[in-house]
Amino acid sequence: MDDAITVRLSRDEALVLGEWLHRRMNGDDFRGDTVHPGERVALWNLAGGLEATTAEIFAPDYPALLDAARDRLVGGGEMDEPLDAERLTALMEPYSGRWWIAGGRALSLFAGRIWREHSDVDVLVLARDLPELGAAFPGELLVEDGRTGQSRPWTGEELTPGPHTLSFAAPPPGPPVQFVLGAAEGEEWVFHRGSGRIRLPFDRLGGRAEHAGLTYLAPEVVLMFKARGTRPKDEHDFRMTVGLLKPEARRWLVSSLPPGHVWVPVTAAL
Repeated sequence: MDDAITVRLSRDEALVLGEWLHRRMNGDDFRGDTVHPGERVALWNLAGGLEATTAEIFAPDYPALLDAARDRLVGGGEMDEPLDAERLTALMEPYSGRWWIAGGRALSLFAGRIWREHSDVDVLVLARDLPELGAAFPGELLVEDGRTGQSRPWTGEELTPGPHTLSFAAPPPGPPVQFVLGAAEGEEWVFHRGSGRIRLPFDRLGGRAEHAGLTYLAPEVVLMFKARGTRPKDEHDFRMTVGLLKPEARRWLVSSLPPGHVWVPVTAAL
């Protein structure tokens, strides 16, 4: 063709893009009226060209090769020190309230692999369970106000989900532990911002990493929090996990993201 153009891709990019096209083209929406016939032809031609150049798709270990290619594209690697689950479980043993691993470590527990380093351990506890937290760690915690950046000893007073976090005045061995606070109504977690529309029942709020013996915050909830900042590491975490979410979790995330957020079309298209 006289008007042909050349697009250069790395082998990893070709492998990952080819897999995405394969999933996209086998979805119901691709065969519906929302895709123009010309778009179908263009994507079929692109997928065929990628397939012809990536012999890895026929390898018996193709899933592992694909995962490795995805990790290389986002600079994936292992943490120097993985989360010490036994040490954290022992630390939290005196606390009688609900708690979940949150933040980036929750996503790693959900995915079953680690792709970046984490500086601390975020643990979500309910603000209404603060008396139990104070009883478990009397006089041991500092409260930080995210609005001012100032820390002071926590004396058991009520705190607000969002701006307030708690940490140990004398950190125990291992990565620093930070307690983040969640709001709740009855048997539901409720996002502390807005009208209370964004919520989940407790039986859907977490998952269990059996290999670590830890309960983690639902990945769609973690991503919803991360969407408010979209730092480079948050974008990295999103790319590594959004494709692993179940359809129900993806729908919840789309409905909970800020209107017009760049993650909405990416999540909705999966």
